[in-house]
Amino acid sequence: MNVGNSAGEQIQRMLPEAKVVKAFNIINAYVMINPKREEGDPDLFIAGNDQAAKDKVKYIAEQWGWKSVIDIGDFSQSLFLEALTQIWIIYAAKTGKYEHAFKLLKK
Repeated sequence: MNVGNSAGEQIQRMLPEAKVVKAFNIINAYVMINPKREEGDPDLFIAGNDQAAKDKVKYIAEQWGWKSVIDIGDFSQSLFLEALTQIWIIYAAKTGKYEHAFKLLKK
């Protein structure tokens, strides 16, 4: 599903030769490098058009302790990651807490 004109897509258009990957935008810097939470391990969502670049981002994330990196698809999906960021920001503003993260529960 291609629905938008996300900031990530705009960057990719400005730098067409770049291998842009949308990642780490739904957490703060502390959680980025220390993802272990008391409640469990969060998921990191990524999107991008270059598989090798996404594999590199996944490798870096795993080195920082991420146990679950979920590739949601090509760069057209980055709009949804940007929307998820807004939920992260709203929760932070309402609670004054900034170390939360998301988990996709799968059955």
